[in-house]
Amino acid sequence: MLLPSVWAAGLGMSPGRVEFTNLYVDGFAAEDALVSATQPDGLLVRASVEPASLGAWLTVEPAAFTVRGGQPQRLRITAEPGGVAPGVHEGTLLLRSELSAPIPAGDARSTVLPALAVPVRIEVVGEALVACDVGVKVLPVAEDGLLAVIVRLRNAGNVRLSPGMEVLLGEGDNILQDASFVMSALPGETIEEKRFIEHRLGQGSRWALVSAQECGEPVLVPFEVTGPRRAILQLEGVSAGQGWAGEYVPVTAVITNTHEAVVESTLIVELAMPDGGVQRLSETIRLEPGERQNLTLYFALQAGSYPAKAYLTREELQAAGEVTELLVVVRREPPVRVYLVLVVLLALAVLLLRAIRRR
Repeated sequence: MLLPSVWAAGLGMSPGRVEFTNLYVDGFAAEDALVSATQPDGLLVRASVEPASLGAWLTVEPAAFTVRGGQPQRLRITAEPGGVAPGVHEGTLLLRSELSAPIPAGDARSTVLPALAVPVRIEVVGEALVACDVGVKVLPVAEDGLLAVIVRLRNAGNVRLSPGMEVLLGEGDNILQDASFVMSALPGETIEEKRFIEHRLGQGSRWALVSAQECGEPVLVPFEVTGPRRAILQLEGVSAGQGWAGEYVPVTAVITNTHEAVVESTLIVELAMPDGGVQRLSETIRLEPGERQNLTLYFALQAGSYPAKAYLTREELQAAGEVTELLVVVRREPPVRVYLVLVVLLALAVLLLRAIRRR
């Protein structure tokens, strides 16, 4: 826990006191602080912890940094009291400064370099407190859509936790699918993770249940699967970048999810080759509701013109979406030689002008 700011002449830290309470032996805690300066030219600041016995398990990153007026520096203060005796441990976080650049010779101005002493108080306890709770939120899902859930873990204890999480998906008394994974949270930290459950659902009422053995009662969330599915993804545009023979030619598609649920699809781009064959590239894409994304595929081609088409498809539909047609043009060689000629001509012109001036 970090408390309000403290200042010395020209140098300050907020919060201005480092305090961790109820920290378990062999536990872990971390907080951030901001160091500010009024010196516009910048101060080089070095951080250290006294006494050395406290500095052995209370660390500051970065230990040396430059801070300027209006550009505060973020510090990470970490306590890991491995093998430390229970009790209250006190000390000082020292911030000593020096100029980030030397004073020019002959400069008669006097310079006062600020230093800051920040009090430190850490309470280490010998008893581990395991306390946590879990939660789950189901994102809107349409019939046959991709189910996404946000799982929450809150660590209210004094030791870091990495519990095994389990999410069950069910209908009535039946479990349709389960997913297991591990989440980690530091003391006082709340973590949220998005998980995708690969199960296509028809319309109707469902439920999701999340649990962790160390975290008390499981949490049950009912939800509805709506339908039928409306327009899923929109292929807003496809364009080919400038290409040269022997190089990779980019083809970029702009895709938007207009649906209210997470959607997974596959972008396919096909180029008609001179021999009558087809060069095809594809990539799977997963978009959040309302998300827009650029997806680029790269083709290795020889010089020529290639009729192309791009479309989105979904395996469960067994059908292609709207097709966008374009022409990919590949030139024989990049204009490097032209640039070199221009550079040479420019250099010759400069030399000619210099020669004329000397006369």
